[in-house]
Amino acid sequence: MIDDKSKVTLAVECPRVTVNPQPSLFDLSGYSKVPIEALSSVPLDHSVVEDIDPKTWAVSAAPPRAVAPANPNVPSAPPEIPMAERFRLAYVEREARLAPKRAKRERQRRRRAERDYMMVDIDARSVALAAQASRNLRKS
Repeated sequence: MIDDKSKVTLAVECPRVTVNPQPSLFDLSGYSKVPIEALSSVPLDHSVVEDIDPKTWAVSAAPPRAVAPANPNVPSAPPEIPMAERFRLAYVEREARLAPKRAKRERQRRRRAERDYMMVDIDARSVALAAQASRNLRKS
């Protein structure tokens, strides 16, 4: 069953959804046109699940793995790294691999921001064009 607070929340957020509908006195046919599956007395998905064999739902546990006993006399077996350490190492490796891309992206973002600033600010644009004109005059 759904509690009253959830019903109120649902009524406010989804006014077209009716929870546990009651038969209407104004229904023309004399009975509510609510599907049987929507009634509160019928278990959810009962019509679908009733024909399925219960053995289908049974979950068998995975067989236990045979763990080799740790023999301290065998030096060839490397010590197993804890899961947290594996994640930390993978994170460090990924950060090192992506650092150049991140730096390139940051430089590109800075260049674009400067270019946008030059296009928007009239004073900065006039200084840049004056510098460009003086360079062109020196070359000639």
